[in-house]
Amino acid sequence: VAPVEIAHSLLFQPRPGVATLAASRAAEAEEATRKAAEARSAAGTALREATQARAPVRAAENQKRAAEAQLAAAESKLGSGISAEAREQAENARAQAAARIAELQLQWDVANVDLQLRLDAATAARDAAANAETARAAAAETARQAARELQPVSVLVSRKTQRLYVRQ
Repeated sequence: VAPVEIAHSLLFQPRPGVATLAASRAAEAEEATRKAAEARSAAGTALREATQARAPVRAAENQKRAAEAQLAAAESKLGSGISAEAREQAENARAQAAARIAELQLQWDVANVDLQLRLDAATAARDAAANAETARAAAAETARQAARELQPVSVLVSRKTQRLYVRQ
């Protein structure tokens, strides 16, 4: 016994345009895959930039702590009984330290705003990558369904079991 291919007008007929539909769905799936890869790449780049933006924030914090320590040292010198010349030098050191702290605070604020912008961009890129991956999975499933409709249908009539078996 060997399978035989038959065609009859009353048997299964392919729908017109199924082949072009399957081809267009496959092209959509490829495009969605490309977009998902680009979105993953953009998310990785945004994450690297956000990580690199943390370095200036940390540096500004460390420099600010050092300047605050200098200010505390200058103020401690002012409290003790010292000569007028030493007091003047301590006042100058204190003023310089206060100016340096204000400058470093401004640098820290700018670096922190830049970091927050980059973190927001990384979050948005990660969300876009997740959405693109979802769209890719949906397009791939649609393409598989369309390709499945192109596969032939096998019909077996079993005399032994008295059943009709249909398989795609």
